[in-house]
Amino acid sequence: MLLPDLRLSLPSCSLNIVAEGIELNGSDEAVRKAMLKISEQVFRFKSCTIPLDRLLQSDKSQQQLQELFSKAGIQVVLSVRDDQLLLTAADDEQKSQASRVLERNLHRSEIPVDDFHQEFLQSDQWKQFIDDLECNYTVTVEKGTSSVVIDALGDCSRDVLKQVRDKLKDNAQQSDDIHLTEEEWQLLKTYHQTEVEDFGRRKTG
Repeated sequence: MLLPDLRLSLPSCSLNIVAEGIELNGSDEAVRKAMLKISEQVFRFKSCTIPLDRLLQSDKSQQQLQELFSKAGIQVVLSVRDDQLLLTAADDEQKSQASRVLERNLHRSEIPVDDFHQEFLQSDQWKQFIDDLECNYTVTVEKGTSSVVIDALGDCSRDVLKQVRDKLKDNAQQSDDIHLTEEEWQLLKTYHQTEVEDFGRRKTG
């Protein structure tokens, strides 16, 4: 039983969940008994924390996590404390189940990138692509020094990974174009012309 459920067992005192914690309203005796009841319950709670990266900061990801826990029949309260996501469960078993749900549904992938990707990774086209991904999926995509790091929640990781790989592959193919200055083109043209003339003389000689 978590804090929201305590309302059912405090008939003489009203309980509200507020940003700072809980708020109790009732007679002095009712509030005193309620505090004892809550203290007894809180000591049974089991908590664990997860580093609060950009993926888990969003309301969308926390809501999806809560849905995953509910689907698994786990009672967990999520809260943010000191740059950590705090999971509070009713007991050790519930906490262990919540940890397993997290392990199954939080995914990280890294895609190596080369120097010829760097210009594209700074482009508006890439930024728009990432904005669309993060809007449509519970995912974050970050550019590291030598890789693109994808953090995903749920079943979307494979689809997102494929889309990012395909986008980088398309850009890599575009980067195969050779850009030469006018002087370089003239030098190359002269070189090939000389080769052709030499070949012609050898054929007729």
